Amino acid sequence: MNAIPDATAPLTATGNLRRRMLVSRVVSGLATASALAAVAVLGLVVYGVASRGASVLSLSFITHNPVGLAGGGIAPAIVGTALIVACATLIATPLGVLTALYLTEFAGSGSGWAGCCERCST
Repeated sequence: MNAIPDATAPLTATGNLRRRMLVSRVVSGLATASALAAVAVLGLVVYGVASRGASVLSLSFITHNPVGLAGGGIAPAIVGTALIVACATLIATPLGVLTALYLTEFAGSGSGWAGCCERCST
């Protein structure tokens, strides 16, 4: 007997089809319920943070420098974050473009560097 099934033969349902469909529906329902529960918990956390933090936020909190530990603003933190992101972008953009150029134009499909980059990107 041939171990390779005939690809042109029509598919036939086995006796397990009804059970497999039921299990599929149950698992899909559990996955949906889990996702909805996670979104509900996220909503509760966001609501709690927003309700407690809304009274503290003001334009001066965002734009002014910190004054002592009791009050102050987050302006230096925002500026520092923007500088770090700008520096990282200035370093990563040319590196990424040059790597892509090398891989598409010069590296063969069997080169070790191309294979490493392909494995790392997937």
